[in-house]
Order: sequence, then structure tokens, then C-alpha cells
Amino acid sequence: MSSKIAFAAAGSCLLAAAVGCSGTLLPPAGASLPEWKEHPGNPIIVMNEQVKGMVWNDPSVLKEGNTYRMWLSGGNPSDLSRINVEVYHATSPDGLKWKIDPQPVVRAGAPGSWDDLRIETPAVVKVGSTYHMYYSGMNVEGSKQAVGGVGHATSPDGIRWTKDAANPAIVAQPDKFKWGFRGAGEPGVVYDPRTRLFYLYYLSMRFSNDGKENGHIGVLLATSKDGSKFTHHVDAKGERKPALYRDLDAFKGAWYGYFTPSAMITRDGIFHIFAATYGPKLPKYDSIIHAVSRDGLDFQVVEAPIFEHDKGDWKDEQVQSPTVIENNGRLEMWFAGESRKGGYKYSIGYASRKYP
Repeated sequence: MSSKIAFAAAGSCLLAAAVGCSGTLLPPAGASLPEWKEHPGNPIIVMNEQVKGMVWNDPSVLKEGNTYRMWLSGGNPSDLSRINVEVYHATSPDGLKWKIDPQPVVRAGAPGSWDDLRIETPAVVKVGSTYHMYYSGMNVEGSKQAVGGVGHATSPDGIRWTKDAANPAIVAQPDKFKWGFRGAGEPGVVYDPRTRLFYLYYLSMRFSNDGKENGHIGVLLATSKDGSKFTHHVDAKGERKPALYRDLDAFKGAWYGYFTPSAMITRDGIFHIFAATYGPKLPKYDSIIHAVSRDGLDFQVVEAPIFEHDKGDWKDEQVQSPTVIENNGRLEMWFAGESRKGGYKYSIGYASRKYP
């Protein structure tokens, strides 16, 4: 990510995994926190698996009965001048062995539309009998500066999706010194039956106005009663307010914050966000963290780092895109990692822990 780019809605994503696919992935290094147990067979989904040339990233997982379902980003980086990314669907009996449908379930929009190049970072929630998906959308022009918005689609079965006619659901605002500048993307969503609200967490940024021109990247919040029309979480001045961000004393021109957030509500009513940290020392997704909130509005980090890059394994270059579910008293996580061992590789791994 360049300091001239507001946030890497493209880079969550598939641009880095662009060169080479030879060599052997090293054994997993494990979690940095002993409570989390990394699957010894990680990664469980790798580049080129089931669809030739495809890079997989950004998992979103639900469990229905005895079946795990995943929606994930897929793109072929063979043509770096135009990487088309769309959303695919996969199923698994155990959360480890996945069968990916080779046909995308949500495709890029028609030429000239706001999402005509990339549909990625899906976040799926089921409310009643309807599935709701939120995604990062970007067109050809927006891809030049990694500027996009958040789209919404609905489905009766998780396979056949209809995009919302009111899309994009979330867009940027124009003031560079206020939250919500330049772009919006990488959504994480939960539905709270207590309030009957959708809580949509998404990525955006602002520049600092202290002379350092730092790029602050935060997780913002908007809520909705119907899943289509959203109201922004704002401060006393009516300006967008982050639910989670990092306040650091960094060098001039530094970019830092959180990326690829996912959200959930556990059985005790606690809101959780899992996200990747970014910067300021290096322009990389360098760890995964866990934050909690009782009201879903303001979050505090309680676990950090869970996983880290630079440990010599399949996620030594970057680690990102966590998605977590609660299942039989445990938290199950799927997350993405990048390795440069033998060429770029993007993969998806699995970990779990007992829920405290």
C-alpha cells in the first residue's frame, strides 16, 4: 500500500499474491497466545486449489447443522493490469476439508457500474430465512487508487444472490481529515436480535492534521434496521466515529491501523471484532488481534497478537482476514496468510480456542 492510497481494499487482497507458486510451504509456527491452537495441517486451502490459477482469500464462515459454509474472495492474478475478483462458495463437513464451487456466486457488475471489477471481502449473516452479504466493491477507475464502497446482496439459500438496488450501502465522505475519507470496504457484520439491528463494521481512514500527515486506518460502524439503509455511528459533532482504531506516536508519513475486520456476537451477548494490524513500521498485515464490546459501539483489544507474520511458515509475509464463529463452547477461526517461500503464496488456515 502506497502512502498515496487511502486503504487497501484491493490489497486485502489479491494483488500481493501475484508471482510464482513453486516451492514447499513450511509447517505452521503456531499461535503467539497459547490459548489458540493452530491446526497442524495448515494451510487448509491453498493457491490453485480446485480452480487453476485462483488465489483464495477473505473467508466468511457460518455453520448450519453439521455443515460449514464459507464465502471467500477468488481472483486470478495472471494479468496484473486487470485483476477481476469475485465471491465463491464452499462447504465442509468439519471446517478443514473444503469443496469449492468453481463458479462464483456473486460476480462483478456490468461495465461502467460501481463494482464492475472487484467483488471481495464478503461478510455473510443469516437473519430469519434470508442471507445478507456485505462486500467490498470497486470499479476500474476506483482500482487505480484503491477506492471503493460497501455493497449489499441478499439470498434465500446462500447461492443465488441479488444485489441491492440501493448499492453501494456505504460510501466515503470528502474531508481528508475526518473519518470516512477516500473509500469504504472490508465489511464485517452481525445481527443483534435484541435490538433488531444490523451492525456493519467497515474499514476507512483519515489523515492526521498535526503536520505529520499520517494515515489513520480504523474500523467504523453503521447500523440498519433492514440491512439496506444504514445510519453512521457518529460523535457529538455528527462526524463518523471509529469503533476501533490505533492511536500511535508514529513517524511522519506513517500509515497504520486495522484491516480486514470480522464481527460476531457470542452467546453471552458480547460483541467481538477480529482484525489484522497494519504498520506503522512496515506496509504489511503483521498480526491478528481480538477486541470486545458490550454495546457494539466502542471496542477494547483483549488478545494481541494471536498470530504474527515473520515466523518462517506459511504466513511469514503477512497474516490477515480472520473470521470466527462460536461452536460448542469454542471459538473457531479461519484466516489468511501469505508466504514468499518459493514465490508468493496466499492460503487460508484454521485455529481454535476454548471460549472463556
